[in-house]
Amino acid sequence: MTDKKAEDQLKGENGAIFNNKEKISSVLKTAVKEKLASMECLIDDDLPNYIMIMMANRKTKKEMTEALTLFLNDRTEEFTSWLYQMLDNIRKRREKQKEIDEKKSASEAE
Repeated sequence: MTDKKAEDQLKGENGAIFNNKEKISSVLKTAVKEKLASMECLIDDDLPNYIMIMMANRKTKKEMTEALTLFLNDRTEEFTSWLYQMLDNIRKRREKQKEIDEKKSASEAE
């Protein structure tokens, strides 16, 4: 990975990452680790792995907040708000990239 922070990669304008679910997952996990570390809540890889599993199981923000309170205490709302903002950003970027790809395919077919 480049020296660019994972969160910046997810916010960036480079659409290539949004075509690859495995790359998104990898960068998102790194961003989660970086966020937890910045909050001084990262102890080991177990918590980021647990968070990734909850995301894969499509837990709601409320469910995730309840599950993470044991680990993050009074920082839980801060973290889950950040996480769901990142997930919403990823969803929007994937939709935008899909539209760009569809337009490109349509113009190539002409």
